Amino acid sequence: MFSKAPRFVQEKPSETPGPNYYTLPETEGWDSYKRGAFLEKADRFPKQRQYEGPDDAPSTSEPTNTAKDASRGGKRPESAAGSSALRQQIEALEAEKVHLESQLQASHRTQSDLRRDLDRALEKEKANKSKIERLEAANKEPQDRAAKLNSLRKELDDLQRLHEDGRKAHKTEVQQLKIELERHRKTSQDQQAALRKQLETSEAKAQECKSSLLAAQAEITDLRVKSRAQEKQKQPQPELEQMKKNLVATQALCREREGKIQELEKMLQAETKKVTQLDGKSVETEKKIKALTVDVEKFRGLASDTEKANAQLRTDLEQARGQLSGSDANYKSQLDQAKRETEEVRSMLNICTRLYGHLVDNTVSLSRFETERLNRLEAQSRILKLERRLHDRDVQNQEFISLLRSQAEQQRTLAQLLLELEQESIFLRDCIQDSAHPDRLSQPSAGVPFSEDRGGEIEAYRTQLEFAEVMDSYQRDWLERLFQDLKATGHVATSLQGALTKVLDTAAELDGQLEVVKVEADVAKRRARELDEQVGTLQEQVTTAHSQHQDQVQRFSKEKEDLAHEISDVQRKLEEARKRIERLDLTVREKTSAEQALADEIENLTDSLQDAMRYEHAYKALCQEVDALVLRNELVEREADHLSRFNAEILGHANPNQKIHYLDRIRKDLAEAKHKLAISTKQRDAVLEDNDTLRNELYAYRSVSDSKPRAAPSMTRVARLPLSASTMNSSPQTDNPGYDAPRSSNGPMTLDELR
Repeated sequence: MFSKAPRFVQEKPSETPGPNYYTLPETEGWDSYKRGAFLEKADRFPKQRQYEGPDDAPSTSEPTNTAKDASRGGKRPESAAGSSALRQQIEALEAEKVHLESQLQASHRTQSDLRRDLDRALEKEKANKSKIERLEAANKEPQDRAAKLNSLRKELDDLQRLHEDGRKAHKTEVQQLKIELERHRKTSQDQQAALRKQLETSEAKAQECKSSLLAAQAEITDLRVKSRAQEKQKQPQPELEQMKKNLVATQALCREREGKIQELEKMLQAETKKVTQLDGKSVETEKKIKALTVDVEKFRGLASDTEKANAQLRTDLEQARGQLSGSDANYKSQLDQAKRETEEVRSMLNICTRLYGHLVDNTVSLSRFETERLNRLEAQSRILKLERRLHDRDVQNQEFISLLRSQAEQQRTLAQLLLELEQESIFLRDCIQDSAHPDRLSQPSAGVPFSEDRGGEIEAYRTQLEFAEVMDSYQRDWLERLFQDLKATGHVATSLQGALTKVLDTAAELDGQLEVVKVEADVAKRRARELDEQVGTLQEQVTTAHSQHQDQVQRFSKEKEDLAHEISDVQRKLEEARKRIERLDLTVREKTSAEQALADEIENLTDSLQDAMRYEHAYKALCQEVDALVLRNELVEREADHLSRFNAEILGHANPNQKIHYLDRIRKDLAEAKHKLAISTKQRDAVLEDNDTLRNELYAYRSVSDSKPRAAPSMTRVARLPLSASTMNSSPQTDNPGYDAPRSSNGPMTLDELR
C-alpha cells in the first residue's frame, strides 16, 4: 500500500583526506617555489577549472550572460513579442467582456422597466374596469354613458398604443443584443483559437530548445571525457586549450538556453492560466445569454397575455354597449326580479365573507412560514455541526484512550524495574552488612595460617565491597530518577484522565443537544406538513368559493343596469376595495425594499469573495517565493560543497608561503556563503509562517465540507538524509538518528500535521 523507506540511515561520506594526502612526491623540485608564486611566469591555476560537483553544474559565483543579453538593446526573442501580443489580445477580450456585461446590465434594466410598464398597464386596465363598472352602475342617462364610454375607449386605445410601442422597442433592443452577442462570441472563439495556436507554437519552440540543450549537454560530456583523457596522458597540446574554450562557450550557450527555456516555461504557464480564465468567462457569458433568452421568452409570453387581456376588454366593452342599448326598454319589467337577485347576491356575499374570514383565521402568514422554514434550516445546520463535533470528539477520545494505554504500559514497565531495583538494593544492603563485621572475615580457620590462606580472600572481599558501595550509590541515584519519572508520569496520567472525563462529559452534552435538535426538527417537519395540508384545503375552499362567486357575478353583471338604488352600497364596497389596493401597494413596497436589501447583501458577499480571491493570489505568490528560496538554498549548498573541495585542494598545495593567504580568502568566502545561507533560511521560515497564516485565513472563508471522507494520499513522506558537515543546516543534534526535534504547541500547525 505504501512505499517502503530505507530501514537504516545511509552513512555520509567522510570529507577528511586519507593518509599521505598532503605529502609531496620527492621528484618535484623545490627551487621554483622558494622564490614565490608571484614571480613565476606560468599560471599557478588553470584559467578554467574543471568543476566536479554533485550535478556537474557551474558555480553560482560566476556571472551568467542571460541578464546581460536580456538588458542589451536590439532584437528581442519571438516569445516576448508573442507574449505581448497575447497580453494585448487578452486585454481586448476582457474589455469586450466588460462591455458585454454592461450591455447585459442595461438589458436587465430595460426588462425591469418593461415589467414595471406592464404592471402599470395592468393596474390601469383594472382601474378602467372598475371605472366602467362604477359608471355603468351609477349613470342612468344614455348620453353620459356614451360620453364616458368614448373617454374609456380613448384611454384604452392610448394604453394599447403605448404597449405596442414598448413591445416594438423591446423587440428591437433584444435583436440588437442578440446580434452583438453573436458577434462577440465569434470574435472570442477566433481569438481563443489564435491563442491556442500560439501556445502550441511556443510549446514546440520550448521542446526544440530542450532538445538542443540536451544535445549541447551531451557534447559537453564528450568534451569533458576527452579533456580528462588528455590530462591523464600529461601531454600539453594546443588542442586542449581549444577544447576548454569550446567547453566554456558551450556552457555559456547552455546557460543562455536554460534561461530562455525557463522564460518560455513561465510564459507558457501564464498563458495557460489566462486561457483557462478566458474559458471560464466565456462559459459565464454563455450562461448569461441563456438567461437573457429565457427572460425574452417570458416577456413575449407577458406581451401575448396583455394582448389577450386587451381583446377581452374589447369584448367586454361591446357586451356593455349591447346591454346599455337594451337596458332602457327592460328596466321596469326586470326591477322586481333584480331585487330578488340582489337579496340572493347579498346572502352569497355574506357566505363569501364568512368563508374568507374562516380562511384568514386558519391560514398562516407568509412571514411566519418563512420564519418556520428558516428555523428548520438553522436546526438542520446545527445538527450537521453537532454531528461533525461528535465525530471530532470520537477521534479525540480514541487518541486519549491510546495515550492512556501507552502510559499504563510505561507504568507497568517502571513497576517491574522498581521491583528489580529493590531486589538489587536488598542484595547490596546484605553485602554492606556483611562488610560491616570484619571479624567474621578476619577469623582464621583452625590449623591453617592466616597469612597464607585468608589474605587473598580478604583483599577480594574488600574490592567486592568497594564495588558494591559504588553500585549501591549508582543504584540509589537511578532509583531517585525513576521515582521522579514515575511522579511525572503519574501527573501526566491524572491530567489525561481529567481531560478524558471532560471530553466524555462534553460528548454526553452534545449527544443530548443532538437528540433535542432532532426532536425539534421532527416537530418542525410535522408542523410544516400540517401547514401544507391546511393550505391545500384552504386553496380548495377558495377555488370553490371563487367559482361560485364568478357564477353569481356573471348573473349579476347581466342585469346590473337595473340596480340603480344599490349605488351607495357599491360605492362603499369600492372604497373598501380601494383600501385593500392601498394595503397591497404597501406590501409590494415592503417586498421591493426586502429585495433591495437582499441585493445589497449579495453585493457584500461578492466583495468578500473578491477579498478571498486576493488572499488566494497572495498565497500563490508566497508559494512561488518559497520555491525560489528553496532553489537558492540548494545552489548555496552546492557552492559550499564546491568551496570545501577547493579548500581541500588549496590545503593540499605544496607552497607553504602562499597557503595562509588563500586559506584566509576561502574562509572569508565560506563565512559569507554561510551568512547568506542563514539569511535565506530565515527568510524562508518567515515566508512559511506567512503562508500558514494566509492558509488559515483562507480556510476560514471556506464553506463546511461534506460528510464524505477525504481520499488518502498516494505518496509517503520519507525522512531526508542529513547534509554534509560544511553546511549550516547540519548540527550534532540532527546527526543523531534517535533525536526528535522539539515542536512548539503554541504555533500554527505545519503541512505534515495537516496531512
